[in-house]
Amino acid sequence: DINFSQTDTLVDGTLGRYAWKSLWINGRFAGTLYAGISSSKLLDKKQLDLLSADGCFMLFDSSTGTVIIPPNQVMETPEYESFSFYELLVALQQNNSSEEITQSAHEAQDRSEVAKLQRAAANDESTMFIASIKGKNSYVCIDSIGRANWYLCSIVPVETVRSESEQVAQSFGAITAVIIACLIAVLVMAFFYYRRRVQEKGLEIRTHLYGALSDSLDIAVNMYSPEESLVTPIVAKSRKVVGYTMAELMSNRKVGERARLSESGQKLLSRLRDGEIHSFEQGEFSLSDPSTELDRWVSYSVNPFTYEDKKQILIVFRDITAEKNMQFSMKDAMVAAETANHAKSDFLSRMSHEIRTPMNAIIGMATIAKNHLDDDERVLASLEKIDVASDHLLSLINDVLDISKIESGKMIISNDQFSLRQLVENTASVILAQCEQKNQEFAVSLDANPEDLYLGDRIRIQQLLINLLNNSVKYTPPGGHISFSVTRAPSKVRKYMRVTFVISDDGIGMSPEYLEHIFEPFVMEGRSDSEGTGLGMPIVKNIVTMMNGDIQLRSEINKGTAVSIVLNLERAEGEFDEPAFAKGESAPITSEAVANIKSALTAKTEKKAVGLDVKEVQAAIQEADPDDDYSLQGLRVLLAEDNDLNAEIAMELLSDAGIIVDWARDGEQACEMFSESRVGYYDVILMDIQMPILTGYQATEYIRSLEREDARSVTILAMSANAFIEDVQTSLVHGMDDHLTKPIDIRLVLKTIKDKMKNKGSR
Repeated sequence: DINFSQTDTLVDGTLGRYAWKSLWINGRFAGTLYAGISSSKLLDKKQLDLLSADGCFMLFDSSTGTVIIPPNQVMETPEYESFSFYELLVALQQNNSSEEITQSAHEAQDRSEVAKLQRAAANDESTMFIASIKGKNSYVCIDSIGRANWYLCSIVPVETVRSESEQVAQSFGAITAVIIACLIAVLVMAFFYYRRRVQEKGLEIRTHLYGALSDSLDIAVNMYSPEESLVTPIVAKSRKVVGYTMAELMSNRKVGERARLSESGQKLLSRLRDGEIHSFEQGEFSLSDPSTELDRWVSYSVNPFTYEDKKQILIVFRDITAEKNMQFSMKDAMVAAETANHAKSDFLSRMSHEIRTPMNAIIGMATIAKNHLDDDERVLASLEKIDVASDHLLSLINDVLDISKIESGKMIISNDQFSLRQLVENTASVILAQCEQKNQEFAVSLDANPEDLYLGDRIRIQQLLINLLNNSVKYTPPGGHISFSVTRAPSKVRKYMRVTFVISDDGIGMSPEYLEHIFEPFVMEGRSDSEGTGLGMPIVKNIVTMMNGDIQLRSEINKGTAVSIVLNLERAEGEFDEPAFAKGESAPITSEAVANIKSALTAKTEKKAVGLDVKEVQAAIQEADPDDDYSLQGLRVLLAEDNDLNAEIAMELLSDAGIIVDWARDGEQACEMFSESRVGYYDVILMDIQMPILTGYQATEYIRSLEREDARSVTILAMSANAFIEDVQTSLVHGMDDHLTKPIDIRLVLKTIKDKMKNKGSR
């Protein structure tokens, strides 16, 4: 690549630029080649002259103000060569002598038009204004030539522009005169022919001048005479900027209406026609692009002046559509950000209120229990209320996690095979116990055949159905009726079925006003004493939407509610195939995972498993399943838990059930204790996930890889605060048999252990 310098003084004293290029020979730097280029070689001054000598050009450096090529012919001013372009322009504008140039130069910054021109050059913009140059009203225009900071200044007298039309008329007159003169004498014909050629040459130069001027500016410039209703184009780009020529806009008022000019644009044209522009003005207006029907924005400036005792108005239009669109986009982004901040603040405020409500109950009931330790009934009642508040708090946390995952786009809808009948039966079994407690009648109907299999997210479908059924139970008084029906119909898409779930009740119902906001987070009607988070229905709505389904609600106060959900489910072919983890099978362990885990177990300890004293199972646990004679007494459990408090709670509750518990404080110690125990010593391993040294996943993979009989058969249950569906699936993939979530529900933990032991035929 060749590098260029800015304007500089060459060795011979002339102005120009240096160019240089690095030279490399066989990959090694050999030197740098320099060349000086004179400004006179870049532009030919002779080609910039006007034949009539009415105007001139100057080339200058906008960063330094240095005049590279000064004006020539009648505008030549050798005595000004030591001054900058802006000082020279002020001097030409004031028509001063060389003795007065110093004073004029000091006044350069006070001249508003020259200052505006200097700002335009600094901002890499083109501009133009009318000034008196050498005693003549002239157009002064600057535009970058695309080379460094070099700018071209064109000075054209106004009378020259006006004389263009007169020159054309004179051309026709000259032609006529030549024809007549030819009949008189060859000499006269030759004279007029010569004169015509001179005029045509001048017209050609002016045509090229205006063409170059028009191409260099991305604006439309017109001069308008209100007295004559005459438009003189200077930079004829009005059609490009506003879609119409300036003459069309000024001569026909309906053109502005067709262009759908805004009110400010219509008023501007009206004031221009009536000559009501009395001072310099700037503004903007909008219109509709006639070719695309898209909105366009135009900035304008109008400046009145007098020429030949007649009022003239200089009109400049510039397309600012891109700038306005960016401005609107930034405004929309700011509004969106403010809305998001408001929503976040509102969410945090609601969350604070919702969390504090059950926390207040927990703290209050705990205080009451401590103050009445001698009153067993009051302590028991307080503990029961703490249980209720804890369940409500846990439900709130789970709902918030679900809605957060949905809104962040991280919730994944699976597409596994499932039995529709099994899904309905499992859902109904969960709700039936609640209905029996409130003495409610619960009816379930399903028209599906037992062999009907579908592809979809069974867990999410069951979640939204349980949410809706829980609402029906909660807001239906004792003795009420709840129905749950499932119907099918062929879908328009082959291999798909249109499955409709309808849940109805005769509960308290909802008002029409509340129905309009029922899918908004934290919105609750407040007509019931039952507690809720206000997140259940938004979660249901989002799950249905993610499954491309439809949900409809009908409700009437004190008459009940009916919810209908329609899902298009793909029919599955073949027999129902339960996932491997449901059959007690483990996912395969890769050799790389085993090697990584074994390399982490470098520091072996001599710690041996130590059992705790056996206690009898609590009466409440026995009463949970009185018909089950399977005993957990003497069962050995390895508890892997790095949190001391969590370990203490788990060991106490498990010991109360007669289970012998050994505690490993991290994943590495759990692997050591299992590998050093005799075969079959541990019946169950309760494995936390987030632990130091080795995670629960890594510890499980290591244990499963051991060369001993019980390595693949020992029951490993994840017991973690990671509660998402994806977390459950991850535990199963790493070789665990099931996934239990914290806070610990000891009844669920004991039931899961008992079910796993009974399925294995142990004891």
